[in-house]
Amino acid sequence: MDITSVGFLSETLFQRYSGSVQDRGDCIEVRTPANYDFWFGNYLLLSTPPDAAEIEGWITRFKALFADALEVKHMCLQWTDDGRDTRAMRFEFERLDW
Repeated sequence: MDITSVGFLSETLFQRYSGSVQDRGDCIEVRTPANYDFWFGNYLLLSTPPDAAEIEGWITRFKALFADALEVKHMCLQWTDDGRDTRAMRFEFERLDW
């Protein structure tokens, strides 16, 4: 997956020094092993905002990729804002029973 956002390009550049940034094809996996409590250092970067119907699948993907890091007690998904109306997706996140 290509990172096209200047913000995410610079963020992942620095995260490579304190952790790892791996292209998983459908997303970028970012890890900061020295600080697994750092939400924005342990996340999946998606190429676009997920549709409401895709959210559960991304949660499953996050759990699978971070299954070996029991210290990660959160789920964090990030993406570049492409201007789409994301209200349905937001509602889907809010209705999840964590």
